[in-house]
Amino acid sequence: MEPFDHKTEFTLTQPPHPDWTPPHSQKLPHPFSKDRETFVKSSDLSAGEMYKMLISSVVPRPIALVSTCSKDNTGAPVNIAPFSYFNLVCHDPPTLMVSINYSRGNQKTPSETFRRQHFVESANHTSIPVPYEIEEDKLSGLTLVPSTYIKPKRVQESLVSFECRLSHCHLIQNAKGETSTGVVFGEVLGFTVKDGVWDPETKQIDMRLYKPVSRLGGNNYGRTESGYEIMRPTI
Repeated sequence: MEPFDHKTEFTLTQPPHPDWTPPHSQKLPHPFSKDRETFVKSSDLSAGEMYKMLISSVVPRPIALVSTCSKDNTGAPVNIAPFSYFNLVCHDPPTLMVSINYSRGNQKTPSETFRRQHFVESANHTSIPVPYEIEEDKLSGLTLVPSTYIKPKRVQESLVSFECRLSHCHLIQNAKGETSTGVVFGEVLGFTVKDGVWDPETKQIDMRLYKPVSRLGGNNYGRTESGYEIMRPTI
């Protein structure tokens, strides 16, 4: 295994086929034969097998490092856990979603942050299966500081932290009628961002400084080292 290269910087390149132009009948080269493929029925796979298939094919996935606290002040003051079943829902109102797998005994309600390369080892350590009353920040070396609008504290090491209010939760049941997952929607009330990472003029995050980490299959994670720009077509 190669050592981690801390000097790698985010760069923009040309798209894979910069000379391609419409019409769409002009086929782009494809590395696999369209005639050699297999259909797999979902019910033929166990839950564990389907999990492996999904997390290795739907990639890369952003990771939310979520801090929560109990509504009635019972249990630990703040819990932290990473979730890769996570994404945007819409921008008006600004809403995020995270799916919480009940089968792993984790039924926390999400509130705030993204996970980044700068502290990925500490963030990963928050996934340790400890009792609810154990505070993961004490185990991971992360720093919790007060949020602006919400009760759960935020992770100070995060370059961007979203403070969310629960919009609603949708429970999903499996074939046995058991609740397997809770899909939680949170409205973004505001965010804290490290100076220099967000451009207040363009309202965009600088990828060169942000260094996002993505979840791949198994225990593998990805770095965003390069990107390319493709303009949206117009009529």
